[in-house]
Amino acid sequence: MPLGVKLRFRAEIFVFFRNFCFGRNKVDVKKFFAGVILFIPFVLFSCNPLQQAQKTALRKYGTDTLSAVNETHTFVLFQQASKSRSNPYAKTHFFVYDLKRNEVIYEDSIPSASVRWHTAQSLLISRQKGIIQDTEDDGKIRYIYDLNTKKTKEVSPNTQNEKI
Repeated sequence: MPLGVKLRFRAEIFVFFRNFCFGRNKVDVKKFFAGVILFIPFVLFSCNPLQQAQKTALRKYGTDTLSAVNETHTFVLFQQASKSRSNPYAKTHFFVYDLKRNEVIYEDSIPSASVRWHTAQSLLISRQKGIIQDTEDDGKIRYIYDLNTKKTKEVSPNTQNEKI
């Protein structure tokens, strides 16, 4: 294609774009290009970490996902919503997404469990025991998983009714 045709085609695209965006009003070309130049990096680099986390959850668990942000808004806990409550030993699939590093930092799948935030950096995981041995036992095993140290600490049954 000859150079004159290319330039005319580009000019027509520009006019179409200008008229499409601003109507037929005249626009200061310098201001228009300055706005475009400032807007492009904003669009390219303004990727929200929470949106990235939600995309990861959608890819892993589909649309049936429950989420909870911790109190400092640094981590998000995602759980796969249970398909059926008829199986008491169904696995609870979950992961924790770090919003600062934009990555999954912990992922697990535990039979007959529930997961929630304990503190801003730790999870409280409760799971059902196989056999309940005591009449005062509620049949739950509770432990805390620290996201920073990557260690698990079992919670004693004596503190089951207290705020852990």
